[in-house]
Amino acid sequence: MRETAGALLAAALLVGSPGLAVDREEPPPYRKVLLPGLVRVRFVAGVTAADVEPLLRALGVWAVRRGEDYWVVRAGSAAGVGRAVRGLNASPMVEWAVPHYVLVQVHKPPHPRRPQVP
Repeated sequence: MRETAGALLAAALLVGSPGLAVDREEPPPYRKVLLPGLVRVRFVAGVTAADVEPLLRALGVWAVRRGEDYWVVRAGSAAGVGRAVRGLNASPMVEWAVPHYVLVQVHKPPHPRRPQVP
């Protein structure tokens, strides 16, 4: 009897209960779009702009945006982004540095219409 009850419980858990299912809309898909020549960098807490400026000059990059969470710096060229990321990440003042990107929503095409036959 116990084996049968256990098997029924296991089957119910595997199949799930359709009455408990929640219909959720899938969030719209996004894709990353890299912004050429830009690097996003977060500095270690307590590092000031005066501390950062010599590092940026040494790497040949300059600040474009200084935010609370992270800065955006511009490399001399799109090809210089990799060198800037490696140089920034090698510094003890930097928590992390990555190529800068934005998220762009991917729109699904409208439903195709059938051709109208006259």
